[in-house]
Formats: sequence, structure tokens, C-alpha cells
Amino acid sequence: MSTRNSLFYRIMAWLGIAVFAILIVSLIAWIVQALTDDIPSNTIVELNLERPVLEKKPIDPVGQALTGDAIDIRTIADALAGAKEDDRVSGLLVRIGANTMTQGQAEELREAVMNFRESGKPAYIYAETFGQVADATISYYLATAFDRIYMQPHGDFNVIGMRSEHIFLGGFLDQYGIETEYDHRHEYKSAKDIITGTGFTEAFREAETAVLESRFDHLITGISDGRNLTYDEARELVDDGPWFGSQTVEAGLVDDLLFRDELFDLMREETGEDAEFFYLEKYYEEAGTTWDRGEHIALIKGDGSIVSGESHYNPLTMQAIMGSETITRAFRSAVEDEVD
Repeated sequence: MSTRNSLFYRIMAWLGIAVFAILIVSLIAWIVQALTDDIPSNTIVELNLERPVLEKKPIDPVGQALTGDAIDIRTIADALAGAKEDDRVSGLLVRIGANTMTQGQAEELREAVMNFRESGKPAYIYAETFGQVADATISYYLATAFDRIYMQPHGDFNVIGMRSEHIFLGGFLDQYGIETEYDHRHEYKSAKDIITGTGFTEAFREAETAVLESRFDHLITGISDGRNLTYDEARELVDDGPWFGSQTVEAGLVDDLLFRDELFDLMREETGEDAEFFYLEKYYEEAGTTWDRGEHIALIKGDGSIVSGESHYNPLTMQAIMGSETITRAFRSAVEDEVD
């Protein structure tokens, strides 16, 4: 055997030993982690909603890189459902700011919070500022599901209602002599108007106004219920916005103005000085899901525009794409798994 071949085999042997050692260490670490309960006996689950909220975390590397530390609705809802029944959890603290979610997402999180509150454990929400220069109406709607709302003393309250904006390309295309040929089915199908029009048609404005009024009415109803106000009182408070932070307590919009460390101290006073704050993702990772008992129901998530092929995340539009192949494969899998 030549010296070169001997060196090669020695290197491969050392690499094999190194890989084996890494696998052994990883296995030991996994066993230790599995056997060790890292959740403190007096835990306050903490969640930061100032970051983006997603319907579903992308599974492809590009989508994961682009969404960063965003959290998905299902993780939050599942974690809160588990925390409700967990004797180690003594409370919930959520941080929020400007709108980071859709109204539908806020609705689902609101229901998850209300479900958690049935345990009798305190659920508080904190904002350094509700929106500052951005709108925070949907964030505040979610906040009214909590036992108490706190804000930093120098924060602002930028809850100002809802609006709808559209860009119409007709004038731009005319300016450059671009001719378009589009048609649509009846007057309320508005996609063509955005491409060829220069403003709202009567039907487009009517439809858009109806949707806004319906959504706004739902928000006001939720705010009035959460803050023990009449519908008219809640509507007037939002219509009069934005507010200075110093005005919000007297108006009944928030419960008190505190700095964040003061709120930590307050929660420890109420739940015990030994209380430890534990981020929701870490809690969910350690505690697991409550869905491993009882009958199994398949949940097939469809998110984004519907296209042929596989589901993926579009890096240009920053939106999920729902692929026909992925969705139909999920249905077939549900049949094969014989879920209830």
C-alpha cells in the first residue's frame, strides 16, 4: 500500500470516529433534554407580538430566511391551550404594538386568549406604544381580550379606525399608450377596474365601503365588550383617536401606565416572587401539544393564492402560495391515516 493511500485511510478513519462521537454526544444531549423538565413550577408565559404573525411558517429555506423570527397562529393557539391546563403556568404576558396581523388572525388569537382566561390565570398585555406613527386598531382589538391592558407612560394610542386604499393603473397605461383588453363578470368584480380604471366605480366603492363597515362594526363590538363600554362609547373613543398616552387611563382605554420592569414586578407580586418568565415558543417546545389525546381530526392548512403544483413561499410578494399537488396529497394522506 502506498504512503498516499495509507494517509487517505487514516484521515477517513479519523473522520468516521469524529462523526460517531458527534452522534453519541447529540444522542446523550437529546436524552438529557427529554428527561429534564425545563419548565419552572411557577411560569409566566411571555409572547412578543411586535414581530410578524403568519398563518403558517414556510417549510422551504428561502421562505424561512425571509420570515425570520415570525410566529404562526397555530403555535400560539396550541401553546395557550396547553398553558390553560398546565398547573405550572400561573399567568400570561403579551407584548404588542402596531398592527402585525390581519383581522382574521387577531380574531383567532382573541379566541385563544379568551379560552386561556377560563383558567382564572391572569392574562395581561403591554404596549410601549399603540402604533406610534402606524395604525394599531387591530392590535388594540386583540388587546381588549385580556384581563388588563398596560402601556408605557410616554406611549401614544394610535387607534384610528380603518381605511381601504387601491392603486388604479388606467392613467399610467394611457400615458404610455398601452392598450388593454379586459372584461369582467358584472359590475362588482373589481379586478379589471384596478388595471384599466382611474378611480372607484360606484359599484366598487359600494362593495368596498360595505366590507369596511362590516369589519369596523365587528371591531367596535369586540372593543366595547372587552372594555365594558357601550357600543356608542367605544365607537366615539375610536373616532376621537389618536390619543396621548396620558389620556388613555381616564378614558378607560388602558388600565394603567407602567414601564415594562414595573409590570414584571406587578405580575410577580400577584403570582409569587419565584415566578419565572418563559417565552411561548420555548414553553411549547418543552410542554408539547394537547392534541395528542382524544380523537384525531386532520387539519389541512390552505394559505395563499391557488396554483398548480407544489405549495411554496413567493419571495417577491412575501406571500404563501397554495399548490394543488400539496393540498390534494394532504387529503390523500388524511384518508390513508384513517383520522376520525
